[in-house]
Amino acid sequence: MGLRTKITLAILPLFGLGLVIINIAGYYNASGRIQEEQAARLKLVRSFFLTQLQTRSQQALSLATVVAGIEASGRLVAAGKSQPAESIGELLEAGITAFGENYVQEAERKILAYPRAEWHLIGKLQRNKVKKAVSLFAWIQTVDSLALLAEISRRAGEAGKVLPVLVEVNLEGEGTKAGVSPGELPALVDAAPGLPGIRLKGLMAIPPWTADPGESRPHFIRMREILAECVSRGGAGADMTELSMGMSNDFEAAIEEGATMVRIGTAIFGERQ
Repeated sequence: MGLRTKITLAILPLFGLGLVIINIAGYYNASGRIQEEQAARLKLVRSFFLTQLQTRSQQALSLATVVAGIEASGRLVAAGKSQPAESIGELLEAGITAFGENYVQEAERKILAYPRAEWHLIGKLQRNKVKKAVSLFAWIQTVDSLALLAEISRRAGEAGKVLPVLVEVNLEGEGTKAGVSPGELPALVDAAPGLPGIRLKGLMAIPPWTADPGESRPHFIRMREILAECVSRGGAGADMTELSMGMSNDFEAAIEEGATMVRIGTAIFGERQ
């Protein structure tokens, strides 16, 4: 029987952005879902919060430690939709380096203000915004058709860039969400090697929302299986190592099931106004 650990972090005041409550649950066993050294890093995060934090520099260090704890198992992408640009600067100072934005136009001012951050497009991309998106973002996580992938390839080639991209998968065929179906995915992966200017790096998904994180787990397991199927196809699939899944309410389960990126907004910025 595997050993189960759960690490709950205290409440951290974050520079006037409200309160951040972050829980990191680690589960590891002989099969090694989360390695022992990763669990050890998470324990260090918990011990850090036993001391009351008073100064701004101490707060910055504490958030950097939180980031390190999450990134022991996956990369943290702070989802800053509708947040002011000033918030980005505070988080950069605190140790978060990757940020996700939903809209190209809204993101432009933030990206130009903080070019040293790593910017991910995590919202639906319209084809008429591809040229601008390619010029601004370091990653595009929401490829939802071969036509869109081809347009990104064309614009990236014109810009002299090679852009890492993820394919968004719509597991349940939800009409309110973008993404390819699992059945459509193989054709897209097979076509990718012929497209310059892009590197197909993995998959992204947003499972149906639920208040119970445990209900998201089967979707995360299925995404891990789909990624393995892509890798086994060879070609572009052989380079697919990234799995972007999990948000504020379910990122623990996502990490446990193989997420390499988690997109966290509410737990960092608070509820949207």
